[in-house]
Amino acid sequence: MFVRLGDWLAPRLVRHRFVVLAVWLLMVVFGGLGASHLNQLMTDETGAHASSSWRADEMLRDTFGFNPMTTLAIVYERTAATPESALDAYRAQIDAAVRHDGNVKDLHVLPLPATIADLAVSQLALQPDISDADSTKVVDDVTARIAGVRAPPGVHASLIGRPVVMRDLRLMNDREVGRIEHISLVVSLVVLVFVFGSLVAALLPLLVGVASLFTALGIVGGLYGLLPVVMLTRLVAGIIAIALGIDYALFFVSRYREERSRGENVERALARSIGHTGEAIAFSGLVMMVAVASLAIPDQSAMQAVAGAIVVVVAVSLVASLTLLPALLATLDPILDWPRLFARLRWGHEERYWSAFSAVVLRYYKPILVGATVLVVLLIAQLGHLRIWEPGPTLLPAELPSRQAYDVLARHHLTGELDAFYVVVHQPPGPQVVAPDTLTAMDGLSQALLRDPRIRRIDSLLSVGTLAQARAVAAQLNNPLLAPLVERRLSLALREDPHGTTTIMRVVPRDGMTTPDVCDLVAFVQRTMADTARPPGLTWELGGDMPRRVDFTNEIYGKAPWVVLCVVGGIYLLLFVYFRSYVLPAKAVLMNAIPVLGGCAMLVLVLQDGVGASLLGIQPPGAVMAMTPLMLFSMTFGLSMDYEVLILSRVREAHRRGLDDEAAIVEGMTRTSGVVTGAALIMLSVFAPNLFSELINAKELGIGLSGAIILDATIVRLLLVPTVMRGLGRWNWLGPRSRLAAEPLDSLLDKRAS
Repeated sequence: MFVRLGDWLAPRLVRHRFVVLAVWLLMVVFGGLGASHLNQLMTDETGAHASSSWRADEMLRDTFGFNPMTTLAIVYERTAATPESALDAYRAQIDAAVRHDGNVKDLHVLPLPATIADLAVSQLALQPDISDADSTKVVDDVTARIAGVRAPPGVHASLIGRPVVMRDLRLMNDREVGRIEHISLVVSLVVLVFVFGSLVAALLPLLVGVASLFTALGIVGGLYGLLPVVMLTRLVAGIIAIALGIDYALFFVSRYREERSRGENVERALARSIGHTGEAIAFSGLVMMVAVASLAIPDQSAMQAVAGAIVVVVAVSLVASLTLLPALLATLDPILDWPRLFARLRWGHEERYWSAFSAVVLRYYKPILVGATVLVVLLIAQLGHLRIWEPGPTLLPAELPSRQAYDVLARHHLTGELDAFYVVVHQPPGPQVVAPDTLTAMDGLSQALLRDPRIRRIDSLLSVGTLAQARAVAAQLNNPLLAPLVERRLSLALREDPHGTTTIMRVVPRDGMTTPDVCDLVAFVQRTMADTARPPGLTWELGGDMPRRVDFTNEIYGKAPWVVLCVVGGIYLLLFVYFRSYVLPAKAVLMNAIPVLGGCAMLVLVLQDGVGASLLGIQPPGAVMAMTPLMLFSMTFGLSMDYEVLILSRVREAHRRGLDDEAAIVEGMTRTSGVVTGAALIMLSVFAPNLFSELINAKELGIGLSGAIILDATIVRLLLVPTVMRGLGRWNWLGPRSRLAAEPLDSLLDKRAS
């Protein structure tokens, strides 16, 4: 297929190369304009659809007009020398100015313990259905109003809440991603100069990578509405676009220069490059798309958004490699090796060294196989104590006002006030939620929860006193004289429920989301809710920011086996079709799994055990963010398949020419080790700059991907792949007979050319 495609496409690309370049230039320009607005389209999609927390938050929003995800807090702090009256007057001024904002539904002063005299907190509830863009505007407006009121000496005010955190993270994401990409491009250029020995040839993969990035981001922005844009979209799309664009172009340009060195003209060299390398690129891209598309299996918008964006990036990179790159080569062919001064810098093509190395590895393949396996097992064993978390404001740098506000609350052990859980109690039509049986069930749940020292208090109808007092108040709750006895927001919320079938229990933890232990606390509350007796038909759902994140994690890892099955099964089938072997695809899947698991193990070593964390400027959080391992699995599985296909293709071709197993492996390793090493260095130049980002999610991807690539290009490809194939011997080639599989692709190309 690709032989014919190359014969058909190459002359047209040469003849119309300037038209192709002009079309791509327009796509890059318009894509860049669209990409510049992606930051404004970002949404905060952390919930798992159809989960308990999702249903609870919907009931909070629809029944009570309250959304825990859009709550803000203004934190006022004074020094010991400043009178309390100065803080109160300053707070009253700001609260009065903020209260008139149309997007602020409610504002009240949070009651604090009498022991805290140097602090005041005003809590703002925004409109429950406010958009992310409008909530950002409210944050900016409130921040401006705070700055517009002159603070008394010794008094300071700052803003915190999920909308503030998301605003600050978006700004950091936009700044950091651009900086990371610039560093990646510069380092990649240096590596490519050494690989190609030419500045012009080195620039071509970079041009393809940048063109793929801007075009893909423009398409993702154009699909907004069908494909949501989350914070990770921009980061991951940039990493994959640059890495794949450079990787595919590296293989293509190498093949093109090889054909030109054999005396082929431009058109024929392009045809053979498309027919040979184009097939491998297309197959690798298909494998990558299968791997990342599996991320859409969990019913979670953020994962589906990232999966969709990566699929778009891979598709654009494939098209760019088969259209834009050949047009550039046809245009720049006369100066492709300029300047020749760099030719002496070229490295990685001394095949005699790789041949000697491969021969030694195969001669002592048994001890090398055992030693490499032991090292891999020791590394992967670190996954035994992997912990998952979903951080909140602790993602922010310490110098940001929002982080400082959170730290103030943390010092006073008040972060739980912002990160409270909401048990939404719902009675079906008929008996009201204030019925004695319902109040008895709520009392039982409250008593069971309060036995855990991690829970500070529970605000509910039962907050007025004993169970008997709560029943008496509930019987006359609509009496305005008795309403103030119940916590203000809860009484108003209950009276807004026209059927009287729903109420809230607000569970306040002693500490907010500062450690991975919050997942254990949410799990405890969920278990207690399930075990507590309640009347028939009564339901309760657990909502709020932290339960929503825990349900998000549970949704991801509950579907993880299906993700793994789809990736492994899909890639096995693709490799079986490509290699016509039962054994080689299984070996390839196993070899690809090792760097995936190794990359995750590196996350455990750095982020949980603190190994090398100080060198990277990381304060180990003691856990790994929920999305990172599964994303690392899909991305690494797809990226590392390039090396596997390249090596196995060369080994298979040598074997079909009549070489025995050992000689075929040596030739395959000799032909590919230099290219694999160069490609791995380029991948590292793209991934490693993330290690020094201020964003913890970028650091995690940098650690995992860099560790996986290093492990893949060294122990796996140079030691395990040849030794395992040597041990399998003739079983490598066990598979159905096929005329196409029995004939090397180079022979088919030669026949087609003649």
